[in-house]
This record gives sequence, structure tokens and C-alpha cells, in this order.
Amino acid sequence: MTAEQKNSGRIAFAAADWPQKIRYMNEYDNFARLYGIRLVDYAAGYARLEMALQPIHLNSQGSIHGGWSSALLVIAAGKAARSYGYDVRITRLSMNYYRGAQSGVLQIIAREKYRGSEIASYEVEVLREDGRVMVDGMVSFELLADELMLHELPLPVAGRRAEYESPVWPEQRAGLHDEVPGLRPCFRDADWPMKAEYMNENENFYYAEAMEVTECGPGYCRCHMPLRPRHRDAWGRVEPAWIVALMDPLIGKPSLMGGEFSVTAQMTVNFFDLEAEGTMYGEGREKSRGDIFGVCGGDIMDAASKLLASGACTMYLRHSEINFRREYPLNYPDGVGRVV
Repeated sequence: MTAEQKNSGRIAFAAADWPQKIRYMNEYDNFARLYGIRLVDYAAGYARLEMALQPIHLNSQGSIHGGWSSALLVIAAGKAARSYGYDVRITRLSMNYYRGAQSGVLQIIAREKYRGSEIASYEVEVLREDGRVMVDGMVSFELLADELMLHELPLPVAGRRAEYESPVWPEQRAGLHDEVPGLRPCFRDADWPMKAEYMNENENFYYAEAMEVTECGPGYCRCHMPLRPRHRDAWGRVEPAWIVALMDPLIGKPSLMGGEFSVTAQMTVNFFDLEAEGTMYGEGREKSRGDIFGVCGGDIMDAASKLLASGACTMYLRHSEINFRREYPLNYPDGVGRVV
């Protein structure tokens, strides 16, 4: 740190010690603050984060939501890429899904694979508490010339999750546990508005952030997500973790429209622009379907129809019927994942 920086109050991120850098990264990350993701170990080209799984992180089957898995990779890689003291812009994510997790503390580890004059790539893996790999992938960035400075950024707008109202399910869902099971038709025989309703009411991740399926049909799905201040980074850009959090279910849901469960096996996302306004809109479509695997693709745009990202995923088709189970909300105070 130069005398000029010290006198002006401008402290370069690169000149700070690693404990200072960890505090800075944890303090100015809206996504991490909101959902309890903490940077615990940091070095040049390396970052290790932790997140304790909570009910809000789970899907209707009681396992971590795929959107979370992809978001964690993006967050960890972004911190590792910024460890040198300069800003970066994400360009691509490619990831593989191996197994889920229902509880425990996750370890998210990003390691530098390549760093040149213009781009850098990072290998990231998410480990369950038992040490087994849950997901892994590669995240690439464009290297920018903008130097990171401590104490210059505005205070984050996102508080801790504990400061938000809990539980977070919508009013129409609060009484679901009082219903008699089996009164609705099976998913395959339901009309499309009912299928969209089911998709929305069984997604903790969706109703926590006002994500909503607005239209669905044979092999396609449309959804939206209002952009709020907490969905942006300290520079006002959309946090790319939210883009992949919306992308994962967007391009997976079309494979469910036939009435059978599927599981994401691999996903790739290309990022084009993070300067978005208003609401993010997404459209996903099934591109092919075999006996074991299907392929879906999707795009995410902003309110001005500007393309933010495009993705594709390979889905493992389980051939087990979606049967409109009437579950407790996953964050219901009396228990998690209990079936009525």
C-alpha cells in the first residue's frame, strides 16, 4: 500500500492482508450474506467457502435444489478469480451433477486452472459433509483492468437470512398440510395451468425470490424473476449466481412436462451481458428425448429483451411418475419434507 493510498483512504484490495480480503468478500456479497455462504480460506487463485444446508436450500424431494449447486460454483470461482485484486466478468460455466445432499455443511472449493492476459478458468467442486463430491465444474472469466479497492463500495443491501420473515412460503401454501391427499389428478392428466401451479408451489427457491413459472406446455417452460437490489453486485450488475439459479430449473422443467421425474446430469451456460434492467425472463425447451437421456436448452433475457445468458443441459430420465404429492412446505416449523 502506498503512502498516497493510505492518506486518501483508498486501499487497494491487492495490498490488504488475507484476513482483510476475506472480511471484504463476505461483507460485500449480497448473495452470500442473504443465504449464509461464507468465505473461510483464501489465497491467490484459490477460495474455499462453506454453507450449512437449510430447508430453504432444498427442493420438494428433500435434496439440495439444482439452482443452488450451480450458484455455489459461480460464487466460489468469482472469489478465486478476484483474489489478485482486479475485477472479472464471467463468460462460461460447465458443470456435472453427481449426487444430492439433504443436510450438513457443504465445502465449495475453487482452484485456478489457467490464467492468461485476457481470460482465466477455475475448477470448482462442492463436497458434502461426508467428503463425497456433489457437483463439479469449470468457470471462465474475462479479466478486467478495474482494480478492486477496499472501503469504496456501497454497503450491501442484503441482510442476513435471519433478518427476513420466516417461514417464507406464500399464504396459499400455508394450509396445504390440511388437505386430503389424492384429490387432484396425477400430473400427466392435469391441465397446463395446474401443472404450472404445481411447479411453483413445490419450489422453495422459487417462492423465496419471487421466481415463477408463467407458462408451460409440451416440452417448454417460461418463467420470470423480478430483479431486486439484493440480486445485484456492488457495481449494480446482476449477480451471475442468480442467472444460473434461474437457468437450472428453467432448462430442466421442460423435461418434466410429460409427467415423469428427471435429474440434471450436466449443464453448460454462456453469459453475454450482466447489465440487466427490470425483470429477468426465461424460456426453456426440450431439444431431444431418448429412453435414458434428454437434452433441454434455454435463454434468459431482461425486460428490454436483451439476451443475458444461454444454456443447455442433459437430463437423466428416471421414468417415475410425478404424482402431485401433498407435502408440507419444506421449511414448515414442524418438520422437513413430511408427506401428508
